[in-house]
Amino acid sequence: MILLKADTNNAIFLDIHGQENVAKGTSSYFYFDFINDMTQQSFFKEIAINELTPRRYKFILNEPTTLNFAEQYGFYTYTIYQSTSTGLTNTTGFTDINIVHKGKMNFSKTGVSEVTYTEYTPTDNTNTVNNNTQYISI
Repeated sequence: MILLKADTNNAIFLDIHGQENVAKGTSSYFYFDFINDMTQQSFFKEIAINELTPRRYKFILNEPTTLNFAEQYGFYTYTIYQSTSTGLTNTTGFTDINIVHKGKMNFSKTGVSEVTYTEYTPTDNTNTVNNNTQYISI
């Protein structure tokens, strides 16, 4: 799990050697896609390698400069893609072959201890299917 703090430089160390999909010696770029577990909003960004060791990659993510989560504290699901293209703005064109790592991330701020949860409530009186949950009107 990755832990990111608001308003600071966050160092992310990942052991993804052997999971790369681009041949050694070829320029490659890493894209992070963070999806908020509550709102399903995607935060997508190309993040450069800050340091490369024989064991792991180091990325620096400054929130809000590198990527602004707009104070949406809580849990995210993330996917890291590798590509030979730079300047991409979304996941269009990526396939499972491009994925080098997946996991969970917690975004928090000092002094903010709990995540605010919102509950989905259907607004009409019809049966509603939402992410494998069916709300039945009685």
